[in-house]
Amino acid sequence: MKRFIYDQIIDQENLCNMQAETDAIMGLVNKRRNVVLYGPRNFGKTSLIKNVIIPTFKKDTPHSFVFFIDLFDIRDIEHLCQLLHKELELSFTASFPAQSLMKKTKEFLQSLQPQISLDSLTSQPSLSLSPIRADRKPIELDDIFKLILAISKHHPTLIVLDEFQAICRIPTLDATFRTLFQQLLDIPIIIMGSQKHMLIDLFSKPTAPLANFGTHVEIKPIDYADYHTYIQERYNPMTISTEATTYIQDRMNRIPESINILADHVLIHSREDHLSSVDDPSYINLIIHQLVENKRSFFEGLLISLSKNEENVLIAIAKIGTLTKPKSKTFISTIRISTSAITKILFRLLQYGFLEFNSGVYTISDPLFQIYLTTYR
Repeated sequence: MKRFIYDQIIDQENLCNMQAETDAIMGLVNKRRNVVLYGPRNFGKTSLIKNVIIPTFKKDTPHSFVFFIDLFDIRDIEHLCQLLHKELELSFTASFPAQSLMKKTKEFLQSLQPQISLDSLTSQPSLSLSPIRADRKPIELDDIFKLILAISKHHPTLIVLDEFQAICRIPTLDATFRTLFQQLLDIPIIIMGSQKHMLIDLFSKPTAPLANFGTHVEIKPIDYADYHTYIQERYNPMTISTEATTYIQDRMNRIPESINILADHVLIHSREDHLSSVDDPSYINLIIHQLVENKRSFFEGLLISLSKNEENVLIAIAKIGTLTKPKSKTFISTIRISTSAITKILFRLLQYGFLEFNSGVYTISDPLFQIYLTTYR
């Protein structure tokens, strides 16, 4: 069913034209090449991988094994190992049918003690791994990747590491991953992240341990005409002009999730108002105002978590629209903060997810939040 989806993973039918990215990624995966996939938040990276790339890989390579993990929340090396351990259990169980689970367990898990249990509600089996070493130490990173390597010798394997830039929180972890990746020959690895500048630092700096790893694929803004078709398909039988869909895209900074939110709410209200077409920017602006007003208390709660200087920088960027020269006299005079303080504040706002930084330009991540800041601050 064609509909606007947001705040969740989008199914393949409702992803707006990502054919070029799909072809590029699948071409590399089929050649057992590594991929570094990046794009801003809410551009559909995870939906593309989970609902297009992984199903295609499984379809093209029967009896395959896929290991997917989101690293966004990792705190330290111990927590990372715990996450990898748990996700390996889930991935193993998901990849192999229930009837062959015990066979696969005996086949691959020679250094770990497998345990099969039944879910009390579904009666479906699940796998858990525990160490059988004499020292009884917890499973380490090397154990996890050695197991994946063992599986790959019998089954086509794909590894996906989402929000990979989070490893920057743990010193020297990039060097550790470089060593681990070098052991995984002929296993395609997809690395994703929403903070392009951090991924570039990890993979493009000549002195970085992961320099020159993989082929870079970037998700860019969707073509205006393609998004018009996408919106119109969901508006039928009501019509919406190219000018109106372009206006929606521009007001939402061409961010797919934000476009879907606005387009969906315009559709809902236009049906309530018994409209046959939606072409008036003033009508769209009315819906934008209602969306911002509905989220006003939420946005105010976000600002409470910031210092006054952080809030001032955020408001200044929102009103400018984009920031390219944070150390310029004009910007400094606007916020009256030292250049050293600005650098630290911008870094924190990027870490918090309030800002995006692409091609030397800072922007507010959420266009509705930007509109709130320019309206009420």
